[in-house]
Amino acid sequence: MTLDSLSLGATARVTDLNCEPAWRERLAGLGLLPGSRVQLIQRLGRGGPLKLRIGRTEFVMRPAQAAQILIEPLESA
Repeated sequence: MTLDSLSLGATARVTDLNCEPAWRERLAGLGLLPGSRVQLIQRLGRGGPLKLRIGRTEFVMRPAQAAQILIEPLESA
């Protein structure tokens, strides 16, 4: 499953990043690494960017970029 298909409000664990090294480095700076937990908090328009949260950090990502991030959905607590 990829990050762009995560349900609104759901949390997942990142399993792999299928992207170029420069983009992988930028994601690491945001804390988006294999093993990290990410939550989809908002979809900005139909087919628009995704607003995500990792810990206390919130950021926006294009769906095409999110499609390069493999995830494993986590059960709701």
